[in-house]
Amino acid sequence: TTNNGISLDADQFEYDKNLNILKAFGNVIINDEINEIKIVSDDIVYLRNEEKIFTNTESKAISNDTIIKANSFNYNKKLNILNAKGNAKVEDLVKNYNIISDEITYFKNLEKFISKSKSEAFDENLTIKANEFEYNKLLNTVNANGNVIVDDKIENLLIFSESITYLKNREKIFTQGN
Repeated sequence: TTNNGISLDADQFEYDKNLNILKAFGNVIINDEINEIKIVSDDIVYLRNEEKIFTNTESKAISNDTIIKANSFNYNKKLNILNAKGNAKVEDLVKNYNIISDEITYFKNLEKFISKSKSEAFDENLTIKANEFEYNKLLNTVNANGNVIVDDKIENLLIFSESITYLKNREKIFTQGN
């Protein structure tokens, strides 16, 4: 455990004292007790001076009933931001909501997720596809932009638009553009 609330467990460690860089390999588990986030991966690089953690293999992060999975992570402890790249997926276990994309950034202090490039958000009744998303977990809202397609399975309805705002708590969708 470090003095900044990070604890690490792994099969093997490599520490460069001059650069203050720690590498960990095999069954790596990182607990950030201050920011309440846990990262699991097969390898990490921890830049202690910058308080940044990078993974290059399939990784999982768990925080406040939310699971994030991707091929690689870039976690900035100071800003409390996690960037997930490659087959990124967010599962909100409380609100039963999922987002998949090539890249998703989690702004933990704001409980906000932003996805870039061919994104999809869905629950059991509604699927939204768009170029990019912004999901606000606190407000339970989704903003989708660029070639948006909404598939409402209950109403058997398809909506095409340039952008939408979905107020999940009120079950209302506002569209803008074609």
